[in-house]
Amino acid sequence: MKAERLTSRVGCVVISMRFGEKSGAVSLGSDGWPTDRQEFAAAVREARKAASMSQVELAEKVDISEVTIRSIETGRTKPAAPHRQWVITALTQAGQGSPKVKP
Repeated sequence: MKAERLTSRVGCVVISMRFGEKSGAVSLGSDGWPTDRQEFAAAVREARKAASMSQVELAEKVDISEVTIRSIETGRTKPAAPHRQWVITALTQAGQGSPKVKP
């Protein structure tokens, strides 16, 4: 099985994450971000790092606790719809844009 690549852009920096054969194809929501909790966690973590933001900075922008951001990034918690959208919006405003799936 071919591993999918989740790719996102920050300026001219391209971040690619490989999802192993266990996860199969990456399922994306209407927002262009992964729907699976672990895949979303990895995408948020990589997007935040690519945007040179700390967990504290992202938490402040989203107005939720650092603990919640940490829980989202580790995949312990699937964020509620509003939190998910706030995180995506904050990362997009930081120049992140939506991740894209490439074969």
